[in-house]
Amino acid sequence: MTAGKIRGLAVDETARGQGWGSALLRRAMQVYDQLGFVTLYGSFDVGSPHLEDFYRSHGFDVLGVGAKIEMHHLGPAVQTGSDDSERMFVRHRDPKSLPWGDLLAGR
Repeated sequence: MTAGKIRGLAVDETARGQGWGSALLRRAMQVYDQLGFVTLYGSFDVGSPHLEDFYRSHGFDVLGVGAKIEMHHLGPAVQTGSDDSERMFVRHRDPKSLPWGDLLAGR
């Protein structure tokens, strides 16, 4: 498996703005990177516009409502998406940078 999903990342309202969310996300990114995941993605409620800036500031692309994430490294028809109440965020690494990247490139 080369795609991981960030799910359930939340910080209590009284602790927001203190760096806890960033610390949790950075640690998740480190673990997924160490495991060799190429794609890391998730979604957030459209009623939380501040999360767009949060995920962008951590190197993720934030997609529009209803947009799908293409994961070509898993096969030509693999994609995931959300309904109209959520927006997706995604971060792809170059598969060639991984020790087994040749396998993903079809070599």
